[in-house]
Amino acid sequence: MTVKNGSCNNSNSDLPSDRQLTDECQPAAGSSKISNEDEVEAESDMMRSPVGSQDFEVVDDQLLMHEELNDDTCDNFKSIYTTLTHEKGLPSQNYMCRGCSSPIGTIYGKFKVCAFDSRYYCARCHSDDEAVVPAYVVNNWDFTPMKVSCAAKVFLVEMENEPMIDFDVINNNLYEYIAPLRLMYDKRKRLKYAANYLFACSEASANEVRSRLWPKDYVLTNLHLYSMQDLLQLQTGYLQSH
Repeated sequence: MTVKNGSCNNSNSDLPSDRQLTDECQPAAGSSKISNEDEVEAESDMMRSPVGSQDFEVVDDQLLMHEELNDDTCDNFKSIYTTLTHEKGLPSQNYMCRGCSSPIGTIYGKFKVCAFDSRYYCARCHSDDEAVVPAYVVNNWDFTPMKVSCAAKVFLVEMENEPMIDFDVINNNLYEYIAPLRLMYDKRKRLKYAANYLFACSEASANEVRSRLWPKDYVLTNLHLYSMQDLLQLQTGYLQSH
């Protein structure tokens, strides 16, 4: 059938024969035949290797932050936990990010300062997370959240319930100026006297006291020892009522 005034011509003479179709589907001479097993293996390789995986490596940001908290980093952070730190300038870090050592400053790009360790970080290692810095609390009773690096944020969250602040060693002058802290010291003294009395009564009474105080049973051994969580609750008035 021929369509007039059109571009389509469906004449049977233009259709390829069955023999022609069979010949075209045959592999060329010298070419290897691909088996079903080869096709399955090729598909499996594609599924295991995402597109572009040879050129790019996908890194989980949360994993990166935890990888930064190696033993050296944790030890360093613990050593300055209650110390007011000061900036030393980019040359002290050779213009490299404290977290990943990528170039920062001058022509390399912007940098950010961590309020916890006063070190300089790139935008990847410092995403403007905020945290209450222990040093500002124990020295100035300042609970203002400040911008810290990703690694410092993770560390401060992990240490929040650890009793690492001994006011008798760090700054016992605060008892004179901070009324809630002074009142809590007096309350802890009364608690210790009562606990000593119960300890003398029976082992069962002693165990009951310890179980009620756990995990804050350190208040019986050191009246001046606090965690950051204790101080945050003291600031809001929660600790005094519990």
